[in-house]
Amino acid sequence: EEKNNPHSILSSYLEAITKIRMIILAQSRSIWFLLPRWLYRLFSPMYREEEKQMKIIRHFARTACLNAQPGSPLHLLRSRKSHNDTLNKNIIDGQEVNKHLLDEAITLLFAGQDTSAATLSWTLHLLSLNPKVQSRLAKEVREAIDHCDDDISDAPIKAESYKTICKKTVMNLPYLDAVIKESMRLYPVAPFVVRKLPEELSIPMNHDNDDDYSSPTNLDEITIPKDTLACIWIYSLHRNKNLWHKPDDFVPERWIDPNL
Repeated sequence: EEKNNPHSILSSYLEAITKIRMIILAQSRSIWFLLPRWLYRLFSPMYREEEKQMKIIRHFARTACLNAQPGSPLHLLRSRKSHNDTLNKNIIDGQEVNKHLLDEAITLLFAGQDTSAATLSWTLHLLSLNPKVQSRLAKEVREAIDHCDDDISDAPIKAESYKTICKKTVMNLPYLDAVIKESMRLYPVAPFVVRKLPEELSIPMNHDNDDDYSSPTNLDEITIPKDTLACIWIYSLHRNKNLWHKPDDFVPERWIDPNL
């Protein structure tokens, strides 16, 4: 009974997520990251712990798929060919879960854990270091709230005793949008992504900036073999001085004024 208790399932899931993050970090810094995956699976005690935690995560994701509310992302994905290519009625009705849907649920649930909290934390940190930006943003928010004309007659607290922010207000806060974008530019939630190349890739070499970046070769292009794991360093791209003016500075105005 405790296994099927929602609070128990959620508690186990949150604990498993914390542990799996530590395992991923430890594995990426160990010799196992450089060895073939089958060796890791056969001989590493880390892999056995990983599978133990993934079993809990899969169970939670499966439960989320089966109990997805109408209109929710997981509910909508049940009837889409991208995640239910045969349009299996049992999957649409929430009686079964296939691998595509399960993998998507794991990704959505995992990605939604700390991304918003991390972005909010960095945004508040940057605002604390830039009082002029903070003042301008506070002024914009106050003015927007004062002009919010949403109907709040059904609110449990009368309008005179508090200020409310409605959807229409949020859509009309350009400086707030710029501040959040600039925060995400400087401190992206995912500082890098890794993708396996489906085919061989040739990249032309640019020797114009050899003073700034040491080139490993004098060739006109380099070729990366198929199935190579390629890392795109988003953090560095967002601070590339060839792409951004004052790349290391917090300048929300760049998202409003195209000339910055």
